[in-house]
Amino acid sequence: MILKEKDSQALRLQKLETALNGSSSLTSKKKLETELAILRAGIRGEEEAAYLIDFDLKNNANWIVIHDLRLEWNGRVAQIDHLIVNRLLEVFVVETKNFQTKIRYQNGGWERINFNHWEGIANPVEQNRRHIAVLKELVEAEKLAPQRLGLPMPCDYYNVVAISPKCSIVGQFPKNVLIFKMDDLIKKIRDADPSMTSVFKMVGQQSIEEFCRKIVSYHKPSPLNDIVMPEARKVVESLKEPASGVCEGCRGPVSSQEVFFCRLTKNKSRFAGKLLCRKCQSFAPQEKQKSVPGNRCDICGIEVEAKVVTFCRLNVKRFGAKILCRPCQSSAT
Repeated sequence: MILKEKDSQALRLQKLETALNGSSSLTSKKKLETELAILRAGIRGEEEAAYLIDFDLKNNANWIVIHDLRLEWNGRVAQIDHLIVNRLLEVFVVETKNFQTKIRYQNGGWERINFNHWEGIANPVEQNRRHIAVLKELVEAEKLAPQRLGLPMPCDYYNVVAISPKCSIVGQFPKNVLIFKMDDLIKKIRDADPSMTSVFKMVGQQSIEEFCRKIVSYHKPSPLNDIVMPEARKVVESLKEPASGVCEGCRGPVSSQEVFFCRLTKNKSRFAGKLLCRKCQSFAPQEKQKSVPGNRCDICGIEVEAKVVTFCRLNVKRFGAKILCRPCQSSAT
């Protein structure tokens, strides 16, 4: 069961793109381009992982899936890519990394290959450990877990790192590291032997759903200026927020968000350079969308979402270079 989808990153992308288009400094442009590349790569990795998780667990009431959970607790923040919980109160905290080449554990830490040489990278296991610490503290302090005999039941937390199916793992990682490729993630989790304590604390479907809804109630979306690179953050924060104004269509008030939307390069021609409120924006002519080849299933012919097309193109060998809807993908494997 999917309890929460990933938050939209459209506004953050728009803000970075607007900053890039409005920047006259080559240095600032370079920093913003790098930040955009990091954000887009992260989005692709999380979307691919979400698709694969949803494919297996979407209709399974014994498992609850929460995508893109951001918690603030006692002055600390946890940004969890995917949270997967079952009726045994096993909580799998999944950190996704969109590495495309090779990774290894050597010289006391994680490394990836970059342009034919190995470079050190931040340890995603440690990063995820901090996320789990915040989540665990919140669950225990607020007594969110299902209760038995009037007491909250203990949860088992698992630190999981999911990497792109294209990435190769070189050598051995520490034994306590759960690192799986995204296309094997759910199979590995479901095949794992439950802990001795968890088998005695299975709860009902309603109880596990209620537990996860309580967790989601503490979700706080990322602020728009939550940017990875400090240099890029300075450039974006230096831009003045668009002031509110008057709609040139109905003469009503226009919010700063509506001004921001009208100023986007892709919308200037559509609105003829005018500031319009949301209602008047809806009256503007829609741009003709170019048809996208391959947006129908090659077997049954039904229309498929863009992310399904992307997934099929990432798995050319698996689906024989065909575009398949989710049911046809299942029958083809």
